[in-house]
Amino acid sequence: AYIQYLHNIEGLMKTFMLLRDNDPQILEIYKKANDIWKDTLEKEWTVNGLADRLGSLQHNFEHKMEEFGFDRWEGQEVFVVSGLSFYLDESHEGNQKAEKVREAFEISFCSIEVKGLSKRLSKALYLGD
Repeated sequence: AYIQYLHNIEGLMKTFMLLRDNDPQILEIYKKANDIWKDTLEKEWTVNGLADRLGSLQHNFEHKMEEFGFDRWEGQEVFVVSGLSFYLDESHEGNQKAEKVREAFEISFCSIEVKGLSKRLSKALYLGD
């Protein structure tokens, strides 16, 4: 039912297409993304503090994902998917932290594309309203 949230303007999200096609590079891409988020989130943070940093983090992701041949929008996709899913696990604490990341995206100065994707993916992940 939530597959509609996994589409961008041009169709199915790039990383889901790579997963579908068994592309081995997708693991490397998300490992790099996870490392960037780990560096960002390992320090203590608040929703407002993270929101303030997300704009520059978005640009960092767009740049880092170029090494995998991703364009700006594909880099934004990895940014949002990896950020919203960073804490997701079966624990209540993990879901609470993921919810705070969602809130930070919502109030950040990230691009409208990032905020829109975050909103759609949050619904698919049952985060927020």
